[in-house]
Amino acid sequence: MFLDFYQLREQPFGVTPNPAYLYRSQTHFAALDALSSGVRNDRGFLALIAEPGMGKTTLLCQLVEDLRDSARTVYLSQTQCSSREFFQYILSELNLGVEDLGLVAMHNRLNEILFAEMLSSKRFVLVVDEAQNLDESVLETVRLLSNFETQHTKLLQIVLAGQPQLADNAATAPSALPSSAI
Repeated sequence: MFLDFYQLREQPFGVTPNPAYLYRSQTHFAALDALSSGVRNDRGFLALIAEPGMGKTTLLCQLVEDLRDSARTVYLSQTQCSSREFFQYILSELNLGVEDLGLVAMHNRLNEILFAEMLSSKRFVLVVDEAQNLDESVLETVRLLSNFETQHTKLLQIVLAGQPQLADNAATAPSALPSSAI
């Protein structure tokens, strides 16, 4: 009924986030700009923290869309997992069969991919939505992923997005994430 009333062609309030309907308020524009700038400037870790319903997921979808030509991205939203499963999710998103690989082999395979992307002048961006649900051990795995680097550059840009609990979790973890990420 409201589609006809407002002369809309499609439902703008669907159940899945669609960056086409991102309302670019001043706050949303600033957040997207900060994330994009952080990726372009190889900051390594970036965080987007906001209350539920503020548009984090839609903003992340827009970021991934904006990076399509300049970066290889992996978007993860399944965050209730072990460190091993986290690695499996990453490699699965890269369309790699990981069923028979051990953790060391998965680590080495990811390193090969990151290095190949660097040689082809592309960034690699890992976007983790709902990161407030990451277990402490998985947060440590994420921190260790930031060690993928050469002497001159980070091979992996990590964007963590979540509710305010993410900042608390990261700050109290034994091997806390870099403070610049929060």
